[in-house]
Amino acid sequence: MTGSTIVALALSMTLATIGQLLLKAGMDATGAQVALEPGALLALVRTIATSWRLLAGLAAFGSSALFWLVALSRLPLSTAYPIVSLSYVVLLAMSTIVLGERPSLLTWSGAVLVMCGVAIIGIGQR
Repeated sequence: MTGSTIVALALSMTLATIGQLLLKAGMDATGAQVALEPGALLALVRTIATSWRLLAGLAAFGSSALFWLVALSRLPLSTAYPIVSLSYVVLLAMSTIVLGERPSLLTWSGAVLVMCGVAIIGIGQR
């Protein structure tokens, strides 16, 4: 794996994490829970259009997809996807720090299992 491929994966993971944090903060700021009804979805579009957090989150998440495409052009999906799954662990830590969420011990245990699984897959790719 080349350095530029690692950079593409890292940027994809970082931007996706930032995007998810901004999207959650933006939805928390609205104080609304969105129903899956046509009127509610239209209201969500209006909310997105007037929230800098939601717009920035969508932009970051969309940008992460561009770097993901770069990585996919260079790596097998079976290699790239497990590596990017580490973003779940990073997001768990960042949601605790930035959003003040309090994941359970069971959640943290699952994150450790994800990291172990990625390590096993990495060893198997050699």
